[in-house]
Formats: sequence, structure tokens, C-alpha cells
Amino acid sequence: MWCRNCNIETNDTICPVCSETTVEDIPVEIHWCVHCQTPIIQNVNQADKGICPLCGENIKHLSADLRPVFPEERLLLELLLDKEPNEFITKSVWAANSRYYVDGKSVSVSSKTFQLADTDKLINKLNQYKNDNSYKYFEMHMSNFVEANKERLNYLKNEAYEFVRKVASKFDEEKIVISFSGGKDSTVTADIVVKAMSNPSLVHIFGNTTLEFPSTVKYAERYRQNHPQAIFLTARNDEQVFYDVCEDIGPPARMMRWCCSMFKTGPITRVINSLYRNQQILTFYGIRKSESVSRSKYNRVEDDAESVKIQQQTVASPIFFWKDADIWLYMFSENVDFNDAYRLGYDRVGCWCCPNNTQRAQFLSRIYMPDESRKWRTFLATNRKSVQIVGAKIQSP
Repeated sequence: MWCRNCNIETNDTICPVCSETTVEDIPVEIHWCVHCQTPIIQNVNQADKGICPLCGENIKHLSADLRPVFPEERLLLELLLDKEPNEFITKSVWAANSRYYVDGKSVSVSSKTFQLADTDKLINKLNQYKNDNSYKYFEMHMSNFVEANKERLNYLKNEAYEFVRKVASKFDEEKIVISFSGGKDSTVTADIVVKAMSNPSLVHIFGNTTLEFPSTVKYAERYRQNHPQAIFLTARNDEQVFYDVCEDIGPPARMMRWCCSMFKTGPITRVINSLYRNQQILTFYGIRKSESVSRSKYNRVEDDAESVKIQQQTVASPIFFWKDADIWLYMFSENVDFNDAYRLGYDRVGCWCCPNNTQRAQFLSRIYMPDESRKWRTFLATNRKSVQIVGAKIQSP
């Protein structure tokens, strides 16, 4: 347990110093080793904090979290920065949101850059130089990353496996479900749960919203083929068409995301009801506290009727306290296959038209899903004009 007020570790739920409620997770920071050119994940209170476990040299604080930049995204970054194509090919490149780190040096890309970029020109250049791109140095850097963070990985695995076994012990294995979205978090969660329970035949439910990235649908199919013993079910709303609903009630917005209940939660609920009727089940989710403010308020195990969207579930997240860097450390170490959208630069994989998508995510979709992106932007523009016309008629005497 950790007291955020006193910045101390304790075994108690109440801090013995200030009497404040403690939290489960101990904060971590990402440091950078200039000598090894790799990120080091360290607890804020560990004894050897500030020392590289590989070379023993002093390391410097870099960021709160980090994700790897794959060669595909690295090439795009070079073009955005007007660098020579593949200029950074030998360098260790990482990112946190729209801030990049090239051999530990910060490079910020503004949202305006993504907004004003000539995507047609970028598409042509990406196609022109992609054959000269290489994974050789990227794989070397990822190997260093894994080697430097072995202790962190062992802690994460042991803690997550123990958590899964403890929570699962209260349920029959026939009533345990893995929620599979095709994103990195649900992928790691599935791998952890299957390994912790030594059971490759668990039920997986893939919620295909019909608005998934093409790479997500391909990855879900690849996952199903690579896990032939898993009971892999797809929940999908085939009764309604997203654009038709948008025409009727308007497109989803950040404060009114009706699409989630109609195209995700609803279909998943129907699949669960068909399998388990009114029985209580345990669902393992890939929810992480650091993803958003709303998710930081969740509990690692949740069965409260007001908090759980599907009422007959107890939901649990083995990776609740993990950072992005932890997710990638696990996947590289365990050689876990993943959605190819992450190679292109997406840091989250959900619906391609989600109103919560960042400017950078929208920019990437204009490059890698140009037809859908163009169709959606045209629809939004037309819908906006229609709303303005209706509003003007209502206001006119």
C-alpha cells in the first residue's frame, strides 16, 4: 500500500503517519540510461533508484509513462519533422502522447502539425520509402529494454498471476469470461489469465462494434486461429447500421456516446445472457487506472450494481495498475502477438470514429483509413449544416 500524502509504503489501508487512506499501487517513473539507450521502469521508493541495472551508470528521469515507436511510425515522424527518411533508423525512439523521445531527447509535435499536414503527400512518401525501412535496430533496442527491466517484469507477472488465481477461485471456470477488444490491454489480460489458470479453453467475447479498425478485425481472427482451444465468441449488432442511426438521432458526441450501449454493451450483454442466463459470472477486463480520469475511479475488482454495466458480472482487471511501458514490456518479453495498428502509431485502438479520439488519432486515420475518414468527415459536415438549417427555421417567426 502507498500513502500519497506522505509518499511512503505501508502494509496498512490507513497511513500510520497521517491517517489518510492508502492506495494499492506504488508509483513508478520512467528513467533513461544514456549509455544503454533504453528506458528503465523504477518504483519511486526502490533502493537502487537512479541506477541502470545493466551498466550501473546513473540514469535520469524521463517521463511518467512511455510507449515504443515502431519503424512505421518512426518513418512518419521523420517526414512530419522534415527529416531525411529513415534518419532515425538506428536510434531508440519512444513516445508519450504527442511527445517523442529520440535517444532520450524530447521532440514535441503540436496538434496543429497533425491538423494541417498534407496527408496525401505523406501517403505517397510513406509508400516511397517503406521498403528501405527496417526492424533491425528497433529489435535491438527492444531487446535491451526487456533485459534492463527483467525485475519489473517478474514482479508484474507474479502479482498479476496471483491476483487472477485469487479472484478466479471464487467462481467455477465455466463461469469465467475474458473480454477481448483486440487492443493491447485486453490482449495482455487474455494472455495473463490463460497462463495463470493454465486453461486455454476459457470463453473469450470479442465485441465487434462494426466500427473497428480493419487491423482489429484481422487481429481478432488471427488470435482465434492461434488459440484454437479458446471458446471465441463475437458479439455484434447486425440489426442496426451506424450511419442510419446517426441520421435518425445525430452522431455520437463526447457527452452523449450512445454508440457504446447500442453497438458494444448491448450485443455483449445478449451473448452473456444466452450463455449464462441469470448466473453471476467473472469477467476479466483490460482496464487500467492510468488510461483516463474516469477509469482511475474504478476498483480493481468491481461487482457494485451501479458501477458494472452488465449487471450479472463481477469484473476484475489483472493489469489495473500497469503503465503503457509495462504492457509493452510484457508483450515483448512473452512474445505476444498484437494488433498491427500500434505499429502505425495509434496508442489506443477502439472505434475509428470515436468522438474521444485525439487530433493525432484522427490524423492517422486520414492516412491509414482514408476512405472511411473522408466519408465520416463529409457526414459530420453535412449533419452540422442540417442542424444549423433546422435551428434557423425554429428561431424564425
